[in-house]
Amino acid sequence: MIDKKDNNARTDFRVPTPNLLGEYVYKGIKDTCQILDLSFNGAGIKIPQIVAEDDIVDIRFTLEKYGKIYFKGKVTSSRGGKVGVLFFEIPEKSRKSIQKFIEDFTNQNISRLIGGKFD
Repeated sequence: MIDKKDNNARTDFRVPTPNLLGEYVYKGIKDTCQILDLSFNGAGIKIPQIVAEDDIVDIRFTLEKYGKIYFKGKVTSSRGGKVGVLFFEIPEKSRKSIQKFIEDFTNQNISRLIGGKFD
């Protein structure tokens, strides 16, 4: 049997990040982006620029209560301005802040997550 699963797809649990804005740099162009979700290994972002799989983008944003986040992400998917990125290079401080953010979100929403009532 052939596994047709996309090896680039993020399979980790994703935490939605509504209304979270940041900035990105791609091929020397700096612009605003929206951070759609975060996981332990990557992020979903929305950008106005067309990018291709395997391209690298620099992303910066601030998570309230967790601090400034910076990482280089490898594009794993790009559809209609929505881009999936896998952490390619991330400082330990940023990684720990994202992990804490996800853990706190999970702890605060565990009953909804278990009950399947989470969107």
